[in-house]
Parts: sequence; structure tokens; C-alpha cells
Amino acid sequence: MHVVLALQDKTGDYSRHAGVTMQSVLENTKEQVCFHLFHDETLSDKNKERFETLCADSGHLMRFHAISLPLAEDTLNAIKYLSMGTLYRLAIADQLEGIDRAIYLDSDIVVTLDLADFYAMDVSDYSIAAVFDKGVQRNPRLYNRYFPVDLKKYFNAGVILFNLAEIRKRHDLFRECMELLQRYPKDPFTDQSALNAVLQDECKMVDDRYNFVPNENSGLSEKKVWHFAGGYKPREARVYLRGANKNFFIVYVLGFLERFWRSRISFSVRWKYRAGGWRY
Repeated sequence: MHVVLALQDKTGDYSRHAGVTMQSVLENTKEQVCFHLFHDETLSDKNKERFETLCADSGHLMRFHAISLPLAEDTLNAIKYLSMGTLYRLAIADQLEGIDRAIYLDSDIVVTLDLADFYAMDVSDYSIAAVFDKGVQRNPRLYNRYFPVDLKKYFNAGVILFNLAEIRKRHDLFRECMELLQRYPKDPFTDQSALNAVLQDECKMVDDRYNFVPNENSGLSEKKVWHFAGGYKPREARVYLRGANKNFFIVYVLGFLERFWRSRISFSVRWKYRAGGWRY
């Protein structure tokens, strides 16, 4: 199974969040996973080593792909508050030469189901499989103010199953998306809108358990792909989670960060790792 993440890490801190996503995949997916990390020169050797160790210790594979974009950082308005790293997934069809399908995951995701079913989904007549973006319903004008997209077909690009073999037959995905981004530099959703403009008519819409945006009332013990695309992130678990929900993210986020990334966590308790999980 091929799983792709992408990042730009100017401060050296963002890698740990990708590590949380990866660890959650490994703890819940039975078959071997080959992770592909799309990155630039901001990824440090130390963090590369951490990613390699994370995979090697559990019998999985890690591959690195250096990405270069034909755009300056000040070209797109949204990059002022996003990151160039969000654009790196556009190169997926070129970078994964010889690979017919891959799952892309954002780094604000915690996976609590086996991704094998999603990976094996029949997309023979489609270029991608993704989940409808419910944000369209709250603010439709924001989503098609610039890009010519159909809001009834608008998917969230945080979790995508790419049928790379089909995409290569139909598109030069990287070139087409980059041309659109240069044509519509003010769009707030950048590459997500570009991907929709190119692929939404070739998208198989799937159940939202594969890309579920939670709130403080969500039952986080359910088996889903939890995507923190809203106003809070897993690393802020202590702020917005209560009771069992907080305990759940202690295992997947706070515990992992302290054990593997050696992050300083300003939490009122101390953690000790045991074979059975994090005790508190």
C-alpha cells in the first residue's frame, strides 16, 4: 500500500505532525505500507532519520521525494497563511512512476481504521476517490469565487485515493494544476481548487468515514479517518477535548509526540510508555 504525505518544514516542527498521521496509519493497517514523503530542502536530516526509524521499527517502508515548484512563494495569496508544501501533492503522478494507485493524506489527520479497504476500492472508471467537502454548504461563494468548479461535485483534497494509471492516460496533472494556480492566484484553497477543476468530473464520491471533520462532540473512538481541517488540530487536544475523547488523543497524539519526537508537551501530567499503551 502506497501512502503519500507532503510538507514544508521551515521551523523543523511540522514533521512531527506528519509523524502522528503516519503512526496512526501503522497502528491500524495490517498490510505493509510504503510511505512517500514529498518535501523540499526544509526537511532536516534529523527528521528524515526519525521518519525512517518509525517505519523500519515496524517493518514498513519510507521513501523521500524532493519537490521543486515553478512558483515563487509570493505568487499565490493563500500561501501567506498556508504553506508551499500543500502544493507538492500535485506532482504525485510524476513522482510515483510505475505505481498505479496511492492514498494521499494531509498531516492534520489521525487514522483509526484499516486503510486497506479504501486503497482496494474499485476506481477503474475514475481518476480519484474522495469525500464531498461539506464546507461548500456553509460558504458556497468562497469556493467558486475564482475557479470554475461545480460545487455539487466539490471534494475535500485532504484524503484522496489517486488512480494514477488512469490520471496519466487523461492528464498532465502537475502542469494543468500549476497553470490554473497561476491563472487564479487569489483563490483561498489553492491546490484543492485546482484539483477540483481538473478532476471533479472523474471523482468517485465515497463515505465520509474516509475523511471526517470532527467537532468536540464527535465520538472519537469510531473507526474513521479523522481530519482536523477546522479551527483546531490534534496537537491542541488538551484545549477542546474532554473525557474519553481526550484520552483517545493522548494515545495517538500527545503520547506519540513525547515518545518518538521528544516534544515538550505543556500538559499537567507525565507520561510513561508501557507495552499496553500510554498510562496516565
